[in-house]
Amino acid sequence: MVCDPSPFRAEITERAWGQIATAGASALSLNAIAKQLGMSGPALYRYFASRDELITELVREAYRSLADTLRTAAADGGDLAGLAYALPGWAQADPQRYFLVYGTPVPGYRAPEDTTALSDEIKTTLLDACAALAPDGVVTLFGSHLEDHRDWAAGHSAPPGALHRFLTCWPPVLRPGTPQVRATFPRARGPWRGRRPRRRGPLWRSTAPWHAGRSARTGAGCGARRRTC
Repeated sequence: MVCDPSPFRAEITERAWGQIATAGASALSLNAIAKQLGMSGPALYRYFASRDELITELVREAYRSLADTLRTAAADGGDLAGLAYALPGWAQADPQRYFLVYGTPVPGYRAPEDTTALSDEIKTTLLDACAALAPDGVVTLFGSHLEDHRDWAAGHSAPPGALHRFLTCWPPVLRPGTPQVRATFPRARGPWRGRRPRRRGPLWRSTAPWHAGRSARTGAGCGARRRTC
């Protein structure tokens, strides 16, 4: 009889989240988790071959959790602003997951490419919300540029105005220094206290080339960007 490894893997990931909550992802140790479970280190490696494989599973869980949260908010009638407010709620409920994917990078770890596909699910929900808003009615030079360079949009058919709105509104919401996130963690505790997270996940990396210079390309000031949202 072959035992199903799923319950054991779930127990390991739960212990890993607890370890991250107290010591940070960089201190994650399979041997420490094995000791908590009353197992030997080699026995635990039957379920996760390495620390990086375990971190990858945690990253996938975090992205799935956020994707489910945004899909639920959208199904309940949430518009783009509603989805933006759903992020702090998710981050407050699962701070370990937020900091793992949007916080300080784990030294020596590089997420595999398939995590980008998970972040694309988040992006699709957000682009749907951007496309649902009334169009701006003005085709800008940057909008034309986006129409010709939309590979990052994961095949979404959103018009250039919606792409521009997404790049203007969403990446700043994910940035740890924004008011939404600061309000979620007004007195951060644990390994992240006093440190400004600098990690950018696949969602950020896929849009960063366009987000980084949007002001220079459009000539829009902060007020204009807020009105775009």
